[in-house]
Amino acid sequence: FHSDQFYKNPTEELFRQTVAALRNVRSISDEYHMERIVPYGFSRYMYSQAVEDELKITLDNEMLRQKLNKTYQIVKKLTHWKFRTDPDFVGEKEKWFSEKYDDRNWTTIKSGLFWEDQGYPYDGVAYYRTALELEPGKSYSVYFGAADERAWVYWRGEYIYGHHEGDPMLLWREPFIAKIPQVTAKGKYNLTVKIADSSGKGGLYKEVYLLCDK
Repeated sequence: FHSDQFYKNPTEELFRQTVAALRNVRSISDEYHMERIVPYGFSRYMYSQAVEDELKITLDNEMLRQKLNKTYQIVKKLTHWKFRTDPDFVGEKEKWFSEKYDDRNWTTIKSGLFWEDQGYPYDGVAYYRTALELEPGKSYSVYFGAADERAWVYWRGEYIYGHHEGDPMLLWREPFIAKIPQVTAKGKYNLTVKIADSSGKGGLYKEVYLLCDK
């Protein structure tokens, strides 16, 4: 019951109630397992840290969605990117994130899909690049629905945000927002995202939006 209500309306209070209920069920099932009434697998299935993590991500997504609606307006969806894998780890040395780096020979890829689903069966580091047209006097940010599994964000060649510290099993599913430094002149400016994926599918597999403060 608690989990059904939580997924319909994720709130911090319902999150606490749901986790408490699941832990209580786990405790009871553990007791029954000791008495050989229920199998061990059933006890573990009823509650695990992975279940709680999934609930927490759902709550975080809802809190971020509310923040987006309250704080920002969506300027545009960022779909098309220049793309290059970096199996030899030369991107940092050659400054693939530099605003002046020549990416004309890079291929094109879309965010919102794993790179494997776009013809790149690859585990490792890869770079996404795009140009954003901004106006001075406005405050911009970029919303990332998720990055599988770790991300470094560069603006005009400078590192501005990272989503790479912590548990990789959680990082790849978490949304995040990178604040863009204000510009002083209207023009197109480079945004680069470095992604490190160690296994499975990878990349900017969820939507990316350019935001502006309301």
